[in-house]
Amino acid sequence: MSIITEDKLLQVVKHLIKGGMSKPETIEHLESIAKIAGLGNGNLEKVYENVLSEIPSRHIKINLTDTIEKWISVTDGAFSVTDCYKELQNVTSVTNRNSFRVILNRLKDKGIIQRVGKRDGVFRKVDDVATEINWWDASENPMDLEFPLEIGKFCVLYEKNIMIVAGQKNSGKTGFMLNFTAKNMYKNDDINYFSSEFPPTELKKRLMKFEDVPLSDWKRVKFKDRVYNFADVINPNGINVVDYMEITDEFYKVSAFIQEIYQKLNKGVCIIALQKKAGTGLGIGGMMSAEKARIYLSLNHEIRNKVHRNWAKIEYGKNRVTDEINPDGLQREYKLVQGWKFLPQTIWHQEGEI
Repeated sequence: MSIITEDKLLQVVKHLIKGGMSKPETIEHLESIAKIAGLGNGNLEKVYENVLSEIPSRHIKINLTDTIEKWISVTDGAFSVTDCYKELQNVTSVTNRNSFRVILNRLKDKGIIQRVGKRDGVFRKVDDVATEINWWDASENPMDLEFPLEIGKFCVLYEKNIMIVAGQKNSGKTGFMLNFTAKNMYKNDDINYFSSEFPPTELKKRLMKFEDVPLSDWKRVKFKDRVYNFADVINPNGINVVDYMEITDEFYKVSAFIQEIYQKLNKGVCIIALQKKAGTGLGIGGMMSAEKARIYLSLNHEIRNKVHRNWAKIEYGKNRVTDEINPDGLQREYKLVQGWKFLPQTIWHQEGEI
């Protein structure tokens, strides 16, 4: 009967590595062999590393399963069998695409990935990490914010909240955002205003219309040029104003963009302006744009018999000032002066009450 020596054990290690076996599996096999041979475990990990360093890389067969798992670990979003095959062509000699499909289906059965939708061969990484909500340290008080048209009498924002302002053309979206900024810039040191349409000269002229705010005071606000990926630049703990989230197609993505902002927020808030069509309450993306909003305000404009009419409507307010007053559906007419003054023309009321 053949006796297992340390030299033969090293030969086993070399063959296993060349065959593409992963490090954990190789060491597991070595432990079993060493136990049978009565050699003792020793430092098998060091043995593995020493043997590995002596083998030219060209002689080592890539373990395809390990390679795919490592690729999945750094991959975000959905991917297909073809995506995986193309990405790993440079690091593996396996040319049979079906081998990738088989391994990905095995990883699906192990719960490492899961199928996306009904399309065959499309997966995403399973993310089983859920951050615990630290509710016991959270502030019980709403953010100290003031809104145009006295919206704050009915609904408020707390930390990590989002407000949507959906307005049609000429309804005063930018005026509302600048007005909100002017009302809060003296009591909040960190206001970030992201504009998608103002070159410097136009912004300066717009700010000069605020006769009650010295032009130099606007330096308190960080005005920034931005048209996309707002989640990458917002301050998680500040006040963020997005004027506006410009989307020209694939409106269904609005929800994902707003979700990204929500995930980035910590103790701050974000006010987001959206375009909307006349005659509709919600902005682009419809209900998909409303999922994360704690206040959803629509600004409306119409011309009837050559008379301009503007009105604001609280589509819904989830954080109510008092349970006695439901703000959902409340509306108020206003006159827009100089592009930023919101002069109330009626009290807040439900449709048909005035």
